Order: sequence, then C-alpha cells, then structure tokens
Amino acid sequence: MLGNSIGISIGTRSIGVAVFEKGHLLEWQVKSFKEKMSTEKLRMISDSVLKLMKDYGCTEVIFKTPYECQTYTNLAMLKKHLVKTLTTCNYSVHFYSISEIKAALGDSIKNKQKLIEWGARTYKQLGAAYEKERKIKNCYYTKLFEAVAVLHVHIHRQYD
Repeated sequence: MLGNSIGISIGTRSIGVAVFEKGHLLEWQVKSFKEKMSTEKLRMISDSVLKLMKDYGCTEVIFKTPYECQTYTNLAMLKKHLVKTLTTCNYSVHFYSISEIKAALGDSIKNKQKLIEWGARTYKQLGAAYEKERKIKNCYYTKLFEAVAVLHVHIHRQYD
C-alpha cells in the first residue's frame, strides 16, 4: 500500500513542496526563507519540513537536488542539515537530480519550461500555479513543479 510522501525541491531562499497521499497529489506550495543563512535559518527550514511531515503523516522525503548543490556552500550545508534531521527522526530520504527526473519523464522534457507544462497537464489542480508562473518573470513556482515531478518519478518507479 502506498504511504504518504513529500517531495521537495531545495534551495536556500525557497523550497517547493508537494505531498502525495496514496499516490495522489494532496498539497503543494512554495515556502520562502529570505533571511541570511544561519543555524537559525537551517532549523527554520527543517522545522517547516518536519511540520509538513507530521501534518500529512509522511514517511519519506524525496528531494530534487540542484546541480549547484556541490559547489554552493550554503546549499550543501542545507542538504546535509536536512538529511541529518530527517534521518534522526527515522524518515526515509531519497534524492534525484534534474537529469534523472527529465530522463524518467521522457524525451519531451528538455528544459524547466517543458517540466512545468508537463506538471500542469499531468496534475490539473496545478493549473492556477501554472498560469501564475506564465505571467511572472522570476520563476517563483518552478520549485513547486520540480517537487511534484520528483515525487511523481519516485512513486512511479516504485509502484508501476
């Protein structure tokens, strides 16, 4: 039986979050963290993730990790902190790169815009977020669509 899972596209200024319940998209959002990087900010982000895990009864976290994770100190620090926090709480943690996500979704996903379009087609409830993303220039909702995609890929790899 499918459990509840959370997908996250991490970043130091914002994270995209998607929650699947028994394989169906239940919740989606972008959470912003504008403060400078600090131990307090790391705790704020991890506490936010832990609250979502508890609120939705999730047992695993699936991360979309950016390419820059290896080269940007703050992003690497955030990833390390989240993994330590989640594994200490006995949550299962999985990682996928954007390349792995694109490969799993097929040849038509050549860039992030195609990924966003795929998300809006596949999950009709994301239509409002898709329309907002089309109208703004700063790619605010991209992380949301990445979170949905990473969770979709993970679940379909396990249960198809």
